[in-house]
This record gives sequence, structure tokens and C-alpha cells, in this order.
Amino acid sequence: MAKAAYIGVDGAARKIRKMYVGVDGTARKVRRGYIGVGGVAVPFFVSGEAKKVDGVTGLSAARKYLRGARAGTSALFAGGCSDSGAAFKNVDCYAADLTRTLLSSGLPSARMHQGAASAESVRAVFAGGCDDEYISSTTVTAFDSTLTRAGVQALSTARYKLCGASLGQRLCFAGGQDDDGAALGTVDSYDRSLVRTALTALGVKRYDAAGTGNDAYMLICGGYGGSTVGYVPAVDAYDAAGTRTAAAAMSEGKSNAGGTRAGRFAILCGGYITSGANGGSKAVEAYDEHLTRTLGGVLTVAHANAAAASFGDCALVAGGFMGVNSVATAAAELIDDSLTCTPAPGLKTGRYYLAAAAAGAYILFAGGTAGGAVKAAADAYDFE
Repeated sequence: MAKAAYIGVDGAARKIRKMYVGVDGTARKVRRGYIGVGGVAVPFFVSGEAKKVDGVTGLSAARKYLRGARAGTSALFAGGCSDSGAAFKNVDCYAADLTRTLLSSGLPSARMHQGAASAESVRAVFAGGCDDEYISSTTVTAFDSTLTRAGVQALSTARYKLCGASLGQRLCFAGGQDDDGAALGTVDSYDRSLVRTALTALGVKRYDAAGTGNDAYMLICGGYGGSTVGYVPAVDAYDAAGTRTAAAAMSEGKSNAGGTRAGRFAILCGGYITSGANGGSKAVEAYDEHLTRTLGGVLTVAHANAAAASFGDCALVAGGFMGVNSVATAAAELIDDSLTCTPAPGLKTGRYYLAAAAAGAYILFAGGTAGGAVKAAADAYDFE
């Protein structure tokens, strides 16, 4: 949920970007403010600044093609594979204090290239994926806020390289690739009870799309439709009833973008683009609750196969590579609710095929690969 404070200026509500309090004659910056509601401290102001945290414990095993999602106050990083392509069933959990544990339950089977989504941060759900022989799965696994694992009704179609999105307690898993390499348009939706419903298929079959959402829609953005279709600019939006709307297309076809949220906007950061011989994109494309498309600020470097997550009104995108030569970047960039991009402290090591998720007041980036070496590194950014 977005959290912000406003002040009246000439009859208009102006958003407070920075807040200070006097302590012993010195102005101290307020990073997070609380107000008492029914005897509970509820945050009403988040500064929108990201402070890098040192000494974060790495993953239990180095891996790429993993997925991240939030369950309660914990960030979960599930699955993935090694340099040799061996798939993992590991689920690493980072608590709100950044303590890492390896969940004993893990995934029911080793897999990579899953779809992932978080239902109002209450539960993390991982769907589909494939094993190390690229045999796709229909398995759906949920972890609640107590980190209890539950099996969920299977996907209607086995697939990998699908994406997940959420709207409140409703989730959807869209697109993907089958065992023959064909792009799919299947969309499976799960309600708050995790009962599955088939939704209208994507307008264009594709995989490696990005899932995101705002207050009114789950959005499935871009992707790759195979060699004949190429990179896809299409955006499919699904409302709370599961009704599909074709939103305005992105500025160009792209896949492997970072999908997350900044304030009231669903945003897409970077990605592969059709121009420049499969180059990386610096664009931030945003959709509001009316599906109006806006081009936000420009990222300082291209981010293809990066990871993105949000906290409060702000989003962070980090890692990826910068173009055709697959040069890994450590760059991290903060995107606020006005879609302004600001450089943040970089990752400890440049890498792509990493994952992101929020834990407590932190955003974490974990795993990935660069230079042919899979990484176990984890980086955390403090919004407290």
C-alpha cells in the first residue's frame, strides 16, 4: 500500500518528499513516520530513499532463473538452476530482520523459470516452471505468512517462462512456453481461496512477459512470441472480475522487463527491445488505474533480464545486462511515484537472471549470473 504525507500550499495538497525533525539542535531526516490507529503504530510516511545494507547473507546455493515473492513480512526466493543447468527445489527465506533460513519444505520438485506472485503480501505463490531437462510443470505451490507450504490446484496447462501478477487477493499466471517451445496464451486465475479459474487468453501468445498491477488491474506486458511473432508490445489487463481489456501497447516490443509498482502506477522497467539488435531498454513505461500509458523517466543504463520490486510508493530495479554483448550491470535505480528515476547504490556484483522481493522494510535482490558464473549474492536496500 502506498504511504505518503501531504501539506496544504495555496489551497493545493502538496506531497511531502522529505521530512526532518529537530534533535539536540540538529535536523534529522525522517525515513519513516507512524501514527497511532486503534493502539497500533501504522506507517503514514516513507521517505522514498533506499539505503544499501551491508553484510547480507547470500543464498543457500548459487543459482539463476529463480523467482522471488513476498509472504507476510518475509521474502522468498524459490527454485532456479546452477551453471550446469541442474534445477533446485530450494526456497530461501529472508525475514524482516534479513535473517536467512532455508525452508525445510522447499518446493515439491526442483524447477526453474516459474511464475511468481504475491497476494497482498499475505502469501507467495510459485507456479509452473520446468526441470533441468526442460520438461514443464503444472505444479502450483503457496507459502502463507507463517511460511507453511500448501499445494494448490494445478495450472490448466504445463508451461515455463510464464509470469505472475496480482490484484488484491487475486492472482493470475499468464503465457509461457510448452515442451515443444511454442508460445502460449493461457491465463489461470486464483482467488483468495486459491480456487483456479480460466480467464480469457492473452491477445498474443507469448513467453518472458512481465507481470505487474495497480489498484484496478493485473497487467501482462510484452514478451516474446517466437521467431515469427518476435518481441511483443501488447499489454493485456485483467480486472477484479477477471475481464480482459487490451490496454495501449508499449512504445515497442520487449521481453524480460522488470515488472513492479510505483505509487498508483504499474510499471515496466527496461527489457529486451526490438530495436538495436536485441539491445537493452532504458525505458520506464507506466499504466495507471485507467490504463492510461505514460513514459516515465529514463534509466541511467539499459536493464534487460533485471529484477524489480516495490516498497511503499517507490520501486527499485537492479542488475540485468546492457545490450547485445550481455555485459552485466550492477546498477540499481529508484523510481518514485512521479516516475522520476534516481540512481541508487549498486549491487555488490553485476549480474542478470536474478530475482527480487520485499521483506519487512527492505527490498532484496538475490542470485543471478555473470561471466558464466552463477551467483549466491544477496543485496538489500533499507526503506525504514
